[in-house]
Amino acid sequence: MLWGLRIAFVTVFLVSPCIAQTGTVTFYSYGVSVKNEKAGMMPTVRPFSGWLFDGQQRLAHAQDDHFVTFRLPAGQHSFTAALDSNKPGTEPVVVDVKDGVHSCFHLYSKVELNDALLYVGLAGRVEPVPCGDAAEGVGKLKPLEAKRINPAVLAEVDASAMPARSDPKRP
Repeated sequence: MLWGLRIAFVTVFLVSPCIAQTGTVTFYSYGVSVKNEKAGMMPTVRPFSGWLFDGQQRLAHAQDDHFVTFRLPAGQHSFTAALDSNKPGTEPVVVDVKDGVHSCFHLYSKVELNDALLYVGLAGRVEPVPCGDAAEGVGKLKPLEAKRINPAVLAEVDASAMPARSDPKRP
């Protein structure tokens, strides 16, 4: 009888596969603000349309007026937004994704000016925001199309927020 309990213990605790721990992460970018456009000035913060990275892994080609939600493994992640698809951005946001926790991030482009306030470029940014603050705005955005998601991570996308992928051959 005692040996049977020992074998059951070993089978349940040592042989059974571990259940993966994941957190939910939503990224979004608002569209162009009519208020800023009417002001006649170029705002220093613009909607983001570019590449989202987790470390060296390209996740998606983000688009303004859209959002995307991933289920990512719990642990440390380094998110960047880049205009170039070949390399991550230069200002990572390092986040500890926790099991069962939802995190939200605003993607935007920052206009870079030199000391004479002349335009020198545009850089992507990732900003953590409380999901409660993001919920109202994200509700008005469209889910990012599956064709804009890196096929290597498409399985990590929250499928309930994704339209069907129209062309499985497109990255």
